[in-house]
Amino acid sequence: MWIGDVGHFKYEEIDFQPANSPGGENYGWHRVEGAHCFDPPDSCGIEDYTLPFYEYTHTGRPLRCAIIGGYVYHGSIPGLQNRYIYGDFCSGHGRIYALSRAEGRAMDNYQLSAEFVGVPTDPGGLTSFGVDGNGELLFSVYTGEVYRIIRKDISIEWDQLVPGETTQFTMRGLYPTSAAFLFWGVREGLSYVPDLSVQLNIADERLIDSAKSDSTGTVTIPVAIPETAEGKSILLQAAEPGDASPLYRLTFP
Repeated sequence: MWIGDVGHFKYEEIDFQPANSPGGENYGWHRVEGAHCFDPPDSCGIEDYTLPFYEYTHTGRPLRCAIIGGYVYHGSIPGLQNRYIYGDFCSGHGRIYALSRAEGRAMDNYQLSAEFVGVPTDPGGLTSFGVDGNGELLFSVYTGEVYRIIRKDISIEWDQLVPGETTQFTMRGLYPTSAAFLFWGVREGLSYVPDLSVQLNIADERLIDSAKSDSTGTVTIPVAIPETAEGKSILLQAAEPGDASPLYRLTFP
């Protein structure tokens, strides 16, 4: 069980209680706040308590003051599977995070708003999470609206299409720090890439290159376009483990 536990002056925390626990964990309030002595401010016997595996402070930007938890995701979006989805009342319903855990400690923690639609950017007001009948996550805001978190299509953009020159292909809407792959071909049709567990719409798919996306889910791959491409058309598709972009058709001048 994942527990989003509201702090007091300085820290918000996420606790974890394993399924085989007999219960009775003492998470320490009000003698500790997060993994720090609170009352008293030192020599609080902190070793006697079950400390959080993840915490964050109220300092810095964005402003954060009260954790809003949260569910472990088991819906249809591959990149969110088994991640704890949470936010904070003060940092806004435009900032929702996905946290993973392994070997008893927090792993990567990334913000969803750049990668998913249905997440407004207005500051403040996140109040609660819920789950619909299909296992998809909902969240409510202070003004009364309810939103669903859904996956946005991966997109591909490019700066020029000039044979003999280099084109910068930019893929957006990827999971942060994930492996991204750019494929091309000339025949439309279904093909399956087992290493990525993804189906493409290019029958004769060939890999152009791969790279790792940044913290915003964006990556740019430079591709040298041969002069022999003049007047020809190709199919283009981006992919990451478990998902792929729509199919793009490019014609070189």
